[in-house]
Amino acid sequence: MTQISITKEYGLKKPKNSKKPKKEELITQLRISLSSEQWCLLIQLTGREPKDTPKAKANYLSGLFHKNRCHSSRKAIGRNLQQWICKKIAEFTGLSYGKDEDIVSREGGQTGCDVRLSPQARKLFPYSIECKSGQSWDIPGAIKQAKTNLYPDTNWLVCLDRPHAKPESRVEPIIVISGELFFKILHRCGEIIDLDKD
Repeated sequence: MTQISITKEYGLKKPKNSKKPKKEELITQLRISLSSEQWCLLIQLTGREPKDTPKAKANYLSGLFHKNRCHSSRKAIGRNLQQWICKKIAEFTGLSYGKDEDIVSREGGQTGCDVRLSPQARKLFPYSIECKSGQSWDIPGAIKQAKTNLYPDTNWLVCLDRPHAKPESRVEPIIVISGELFFKILHRCGEIIDLDKD
């Protein structure tokens, strides 16, 4: 079926010129052409409660045509977070990071912690790290993964972020650790402060 016959059959507006129509225009035309019965059938396929409002329709239809990031792009975003935490650990420990160094960002496809630490690095920074970068986080799953890949005599640590083109939607890196460990760190900091006073 040609574009002209589709336009006639469904009463869609024919593009004024040969330019490719904008996605928003096509979604609007599709939303207008759907009957209430068709909309209910479509939305019920997803297992959601049908909402027959223009905004609900527009949001749903826009989501159908949203381009997901390709696998390589998602991997690159994950590597950026790993590189960030490697740099921070290097600054903290005074050790160098990079290939064949004490602190190494794990390459894709390899098993184990997302940041490989030498025995010397683990003495100074005793954590096994799992990094998760993306629009949604499975924090319990990330913690489980970090615990599975624990180095001997280390604690688990999860690093999360949400990179986004829009600054208001961006989330800077966040560190998740166990509550018990958090308060142990606070007590150690308190002891150091008390020692400085003497």
